[in-house]
Amino acid sequence: MNPLFLADPDGKNEKLYRSLRSAINKKGVKKSTIYKRVNEGMTEQEAFDEPIRKYTTGTIEFDGRTFSTFRSLCNFYQVSETFVRGRLRMGYDLAFALQKPKIKSVTIDDVFFESVREAAEFYGVSDNILRYRIRKLLEKREDKNRVFTKEELQL
Repeated sequence: MNPLFLADPDGKNEKLYRSLRSAINKKGVKKSTIYKRVNEGMTEQEAFDEPIRKYTTGTIEFDGRTFSTFRSLCNFYQVSETFVRGRLRMGYDLAFALQKPKIKSVTIDDVFFESVREAAEFYGVSDNILRYRIRKLLEKREDKNRVFTKEELQL
């Protein structure tokens, strides 16, 4: 454990801590936030000086409508809250993040399925495995049509 000197955000009072963990405990911040910041290249001082973002409660205005919560916004657009947050974390704007993911149909042995999930349920396999197999086949194909045989997909 290395001793750690940290100054207050105003840069005046510097205090000695036995370790980064003891500084986290004394300052009452989330351990994961500080460790993530340090792992991303911040110094310990910068990690503590950066304000902790708190999600504020209040209304969200989007597209001329007002929503009381983020969840109600997602429910209105019929998109998973987790899905939208993931897109926002990737840097997409809210308008794009709220768009429903495109559901791609697939045909297997002349049987049309609205989605890969529907086909996976029909054949009794995981939809993730079926998506993986389809993706690998499409990488090899020039035509990119989504018509397959059971043998190609190992069903």
